[in-house]
Amino acid sequence: MMILYKSQLTKMIVLSVLILASSPGYADNRASVTGLSDEIQSILDKPLYKHSTWGVYLKNLETGEELYKINSDKMFLPASTTKLFFASALLETYGFDYRFHTPVYAMGSFSGTTLQGNLVLVGKGDLTLGGRRMAGDKIAYTNFDHIDANAIPGTILTSQNPLQGLKNLARQIKVAGIHQVSGHVLIDDRYFEATVKRENTLSPIIINDNLIDFTVTPGEVGQSANVDWGPKIPQIQVINQVKTVSGDQADGLDIVANADGNIITLSGAIALDKTNIINTHTIDDPKTFVQHAFEVALGEEGIDIINSDSNKPRLPDAGVYAGLKPIAILESAPMSEYVKLILKVSHNLGANMVPLLLAAHDGQSNYSQGMLKAGQTFIRQFNLEADTFHFDDAAGGDGNRITPETTAALLTYWYKQPDKKFKQFVHALPILGVDGSLAIVAQSSAAKNHVFAKTGTGVSYNYTQDSLFLTTKALAGYIQSKDDHWYTFVVVVNNAPMESIQTVFAINEDVGQVAAELYKAID
Repeated sequence: MMILYKSQLTKMIVLSVLILASSPGYADNRASVTGLSDEIQSILDKPLYKHSTWGVYLKNLETGEELYKINSDKMFLPASTTKLFFASALLETYGFDYRFHTPVYAMGSFSGTTLQGNLVLVGKGDLTLGGRRMAGDKIAYTNFDHIDANAIPGTILTSQNPLQGLKNLARQIKVAGIHQVSGHVLIDDRYFEATVKRENTLSPIIINDNLIDFTVTPGEVGQSANVDWGPKIPQIQVINQVKTVSGDQADGLDIVANADGNIITLSGAIALDKTNIINTHTIDDPKTFVQHAFEVALGEEGIDIINSDSNKPRLPDAGVYAGLKPIAILESAPMSEYVKLILKVSHNLGANMVPLLLAAHDGQSNYSQGMLKAGQTFIRQFNLEADTFHFDDAAGGDGNRITPETTAALLTYWYKQPDKKFKQFVHALPILGVDGSLAIVAQSSAAKNHVFAKTGTGVSYNYTQDSLFLTTKALAGYIQSKDDHWYTFVVVVNNAPMESIQTVFAINEDVGQVAAELYKAID
């Protein structure tokens, strides 16, 4: 889930929020459940939607009957429902049970407990590197995840140590008998080409989503606020210039780093009545950050790093690893858990990692190659029509286009898979009134716990009127009836004015009721 909005900015703003979408009032080519059209129309007739264009599709998955459709063969901006496609390509390529294996190699000779050489950690694209790992092969997430902390109030950090994976590797190295390294700690990030998307660095080695978390709490009025941060490494210095003020004087927080990224300054003012304000700062050089963090983890295990010379050696040829046994290896949770993380919280970094992982799977290395691989998967495996979709990123940018029927075709594909796969995919989606980006939507509705769907919203800035403008809102997923029958639906609206960001939440209430009406109509 992600809301990014800021007045007077020179860039388009993309939101993926806890919001459902509703359906339109066009009479053309309409098929509808008895009584459904009138219920929906009462919402769509509101002045807010006067100039909007809607697309709706509802189908019984067991019979294939199309129950309701409006403009369902026209292209719309899909926003973060895009993630359904790339998450599906990831599962199709790697499988639900695939696990990342991140190895560390000892390159050199041994003298007792001393390695005369280098430790090389090889990044393999593990999205969390053990930092969100829970018992039972699960990956932790919160309904207000830190990936959107700078935009969404109420962010909750997961309780896991983001450096736990590195600590695990360091412990294995200690158990293997190494107490000293006369050489260097090297990070091999050549698995695929590092790429910047949405101001985030996508790399084969990722710690804490390549973010530093800052937790700010007020002190006494007129005094400095309290700032905690992590993951901590000694090479980064944090300067706290945040003041505690009365509520009407608070002006938000700014986070600025120097050119080298090793001095980060927090400034601004926090109100006395605020607690645990979470903000993040992007780690622009994940390779160096992980190197330092791994050195800290090794030191905590009592492993001394003694650089034999001041010049860091070059990485070995990648082919050398094939003949070596890792001295330590970190095994991830299954891929099904990674997809759940991406879909539940609308994880943009994770979604944009998918093309790179698809490319790496085929021995390629860049984002464009992975996008082509994704497109081939959509057409050949999912049988989607090539002229019904356009994607220029994997997370849901405003350049993307898709028809509601094509989205439903993808969802139908998973319904036709073995029941275990289908249920895993369904439960990777946000659940109405329960979790993820739908956690607080329609909680008192009878549809609670019966709607499984991916949300998506796009918002741009209208400079001519100093206001926000809704470019798209979409919802796509499944409805499960009380007697366990399954339906797929897609609802999308393009273009609506916004008086303020609160307009988004007003739409949220509207479409929550639409979901309830869909559920009642088919049950």
